[in-house]
Amino acid sequence: IFEGNFTGIDVDCINIIKNYVDEISKTNSKTEGMNIVEATIKKLNSLNQKTNFSLIETNEREQIALIIIAASAQKGYNSMEEDITEVHREW
Repeated sequence: IFEGNFTGIDVDCINIIKNYVDEISKTNSKTEGMNIVEATIKKLNSLNQKTNFSLIETNEREQIALIIIAASAQKGYNSMEEDITEVHREW
């Protein structure tokens, strides 16, 4: 997923996603996991806002949402069909 030439903002986005995967893997409850989902989405919202909403476009949105949903689903907190990102995201 993460291939090509990146700007500092791109690297920040990648790091937010990597940190999310690390953090959610260490959780022990759905509540804790959903708090991490919300915090991650808010970080991505803020980063996207700094780029005048041009960082996360359609393809990126789908890939990022899939990563977030899949990592949470692996913990048993949601199904793959449940978009747990939608309620918080602005992208």
